[in-house]
Amino acid sequence: MQTLLLNVAMAALLCGASGDVRAQEQPKAEAPNYEFFSGEITEVSAEKLTVRRQARGKQDQTQTFLINSETRVEGKLAVGARVTVGFQRADGGEPVAVRVIVRTRNNG
Repeated sequence: MQTLLLNVAMAALLCGASGDVRAQEQPKAEAPNYEFFSGEITEVSAEKLTVRRQARGKQDQTQTFLINSETRVEGKLAVGARVTVGFQRADGGEPVAVRVIVRTRNNG
């Protein structure tokens, strides 16, 4: 009987301690609110990137993105390369590329 009471007391203490740990955890940082656009690069310069998206049965869409010092580019930007652009819209301005991922095709 004494062992049972000791186990119940230990369990209560552990549950109380785990509740305190959860209360002390830092809230997770919110993920940035990006929009995404995928397609093929039609023009590229140091300041801008233009991407064309083609979908069967739909009209082609073209989007131009500003590139700045904070833009993270993964891969080599070149006309004809397939990319996915994560971007944010500046206040009333053009969309700014935050992250550009150049995708490669597997031939095997």
